[in-house]
Amino acid sequence: MNGAALTIIAMTALWPFGHRNKDEAGTIKSLEDGVVQVDTSAKIEGSEEKAMESYRSFLELASEDPLLQAEAMRR
Repeated sequence: MNGAALTIIAMTALWPFGHRNKDEAGTIKSLEDGVVQVDTSAKIEGSEEKAMESYRSFLELASEDPLLQAEAMRR
């Protein structure tokens, strides 16, 4: 998976927060019954170089937001 794909995944994971339909009722308590399935058999290829490239890509996309830039640089 390349850096751009990781960035897109991260951004889409954050998108739903604050964009909920006001007609939908939901609380943190309602998450109790949710089931999360994690595919532990999927192999994730990674390396230090791949991680650095992903953060470089993220910094390019987040160039307008100093808080996101600072967090990426910290990591």
